[in-house]
Amino acid sequence: MHKAVQLCWKPPVEGWIKLNTDGAWEGRVVECGRVNVIRGSDSEWLGGFAKCLGICSAFVMELWGVFKGLKLTRKIGVYKGGVECGHYCGSSDIEG
Repeated sequence: MHKAVQLCWKPPVEGWIKLNTDGAWEGRVVECGRVNVIRGSDSEWLGGFAKCLGICSAFVMELWGVFKGLKLTRKIGVYKGGVECGHYCGSSDIEG
């Protein structure tokens, strides 16, 4: 039995960004997709992407999303931020 949970996005502290990454995994055919969103402390959109990863495990899908999201933050010149992702990753702050 599944339980519905209402979630609320909270912005990062002033001067930091937040990388939110989430995926969808279809267990029968093992097709994976990924969405990453980068937002600033004023909730402004800084970047993001969606990607179909094809066949992979949920764990690989999570790691790929964090890796590509962190590469995108560097590309747009951001060096202080937090990462929120699915249940394999947890949540953490990254600086530098």
